[in-house]
Amino acid sequence: MGIEVPVLSFFQVAPVIVAAVYIYFHLYLLLLWDNLSDAPSKVDGRPLSTCVYPWLISQAALYYRNQRRDDGSSEPKVLGWALFVSTLGFTWLSGVLVLIALWRLSMPVHSFALTVWISIWLMLSLFVGISGLRAAQLRLTGVEIAEVVGASRVPKYSFLLLAFCLALLSYETTIGGLIPHKKNQLPPLLVTADLQEAELTKRPEGWKPFALWLIDLRESNGDTASSEKHVPTRDEIERWQLLTEALDAPSLRGRDLRGANLKGAFLPGADLRGADLGYVDLQFANTQGARFEVSVVRVFRNALAFS
Repeated sequence: MGIEVPVLSFFQVAPVIVAAVYIYFHLYLLLLWDNLSDAPSKVDGRPLSTCVYPWLISQAALYYRNQRRDDGSSEPKVLGWALFVSTLGFTWLSGVLVLIALWRLSMPVHSFALTVWISIWLMLSLFVGISGLRAAQLRLTGVEIAEVVGASRVPKYSFLLLAFCLALLSYETTIGGLIPHKKNQLPPLLVTADLQEAELTKRPEGWKPFALWLIDLRESNGDTASSEKHVPTRDEIERWQLLTEALDAPSLRGRDLRGANLKGAFLPGADLRGADLGYVDLQFANTQGARFEVSVVRVFRNALAFS
């Protein structure tokens, strides 16, 4: 379709959509638990499970109800336990696992605000999911709805403890520093970006490294005598700079790239001024024409000379 979604915008919007669908779905299920709990166990002498729409969630709920009440609301099922476990996993774990994956994948960006933003939606989904699971368990067991209202709530202190742990992990994996570590090492829980051999700059057709480009330039000008000289002239350097500046290169200005694996990455013309490049692995990376600020480069591990 030719539609491009910026990565940062995706991580800002995706958790909201996932959490909204997950929460809405579980609010709907609360009504289902009430109806399945209050319905008679048999209709015209037939088990209730044969009279409702054969939705896996309703069938699993009636299977659980019959196991707890033994009221004949569900007939024996082949692999009934598999139906119950798979439905339980899909209904309560799928959305939470997606949010956990988004939370984890946001960490290499080293944006505490972004990672905490995702953890907030994860916490809301966990709160609704756990409350809904508890309500389903109580209602299908036969507990009256008035008693379920208070009993299905997530304990406040447990919720606050989990929120604190998520916030702490979000900080340590994106910024770090609270956990003691050696001065010349990265924070132990800091999650680093794996950009090995990534083409951060769009590789133009017919792209050549500077040395080969220079030889072709001199030969095209008929200057075969100096084509083997390695020292470029000022004019050649300026032409190369204009070429790299015209590339579709990313702006990573001011980004926290600590510990990133950029081995073999292609980023000519990239703007890396002000970026934190501590412990970045630039081995075999193509950084020709990239703009750096040497003052912020603390440690380069296995870095090649910039050409």
